[in-house]
Amino acid sequence: MAGVVRFALEASDFEVTHTADGRVGLEMAVEDRYDVIVLDWGLPEVDGLSICREARAQHDTPILMLTARQELVDKVTGLESGADDYLSKPFEPMELVARVRALHRRVRRSRESSVLEVGGLTLDLGSRQAFCQGTQLALTTKEFDLLAVMAGRPQQVFSRRQLMDLCWGENWIGDEKTVEVHLRRVRQKLKKVSPHEHLVAVRGVGYRLGG
Repeated sequence: MAGVVRFALEASDFEVTHTADGRVGLEMAVEDRYDVIVLDWGLPEVDGLSICREARAQHDTPILMLTARQELVDKVTGLESGADDYLSKPFEPMELVARVRALHRRVRRSRESSVLEVGGLTLDLGSRQAFCQGTQLALTTKEFDLLAVMAGRPQQVFSRRQLMDLCWGENWIGDEKTVEVHLRRVRQKLKKVSPHEHLVAVRGVGYRLGG
């Protein structure tokens, strides 16, 4: 099956990276360096559903789930876990390519029109690059996510709970201090390139972007 998928995509000018191991697949899927992820539900070691959830917690790369399960409840489970599309086996290779193309077009359109600018900050949501006063910032995935959420609504004050829900997901279980740790690192990186207070802590309320 993997050979058929790979051949069909490569014949349609896609560059394909493949693994049949669920643990390796999990490491690859959370890296956020692909345009589209084609994910089989029934993988050894770590199943596709778990990989889908972990990948979605880290980034918004489109995910096409492949599965032999055809019950509606299974499709709903896959989509609720973060999959963008769902294709049941057996399927025609042409349909697979068409669905991947549709997901890829969505990524391309997003990258063409997804630059946020707030004060001296510029965030390219497509390439996931951030610049302060023209200097590129070396941000982790979550650090970028936090800045992107706040840059989308400058001057709005976000609570730690809001930022956690928006960047980690509402079902993520963890300490809200995680947000503080990430934001402290972001502020340190910003201060290295600019004396301006881009990220402001509002006492007793939360944080906002834009002095």
